[in-house]
Amino acid sequence: MNIYSTKKFTKKVNKKDFYKEYIDILNGKLHFSPRETQILEILMRIDVDWNPKFEGQFKNIIDRDVRKYIMAETFVNKNNLSMYIKNMKEKRLLIPTVGKGWQINPVFLPKVDDNNKINVAFELHVIEG
Repeated sequence: MNIYSTKKFTKKVNKKDFYKEYIDILNGKLHFSPRETQILEILMRIDVDWNPKFEGQFKNIIDRDVRKYIMAETFVNKNNLSMYIKNMKEKRLLIPTVGKGWQINPVFLPKVDDNNKINVAFELHVIEG
């Protein structure tokens, strides 16, 4: 008997909730707390919307101004924010850029197609035990 099959789940989300919903899907693997999810959502928005202000500027989505913004939005203190950022670096969600900056690992960024859809695929391997 073949128990293996492909399942497709579809969900419509508001544009303002897009990153939160996307992170909730990834969170099955990442095991983030609600606060970490909130911080990652902000960082993803900043990363995707980032544009250099001058030629040669490197991307750094966790600079001082961004950290202040995150602390104001989430009411997280400086020490806890540093711990959350360290955790994201250890999970390779945040990776270094050219220069001394940081960005979201492109592997984790959603890619929206021409139909305003993203596809996220998980492969689960069933093992004995």
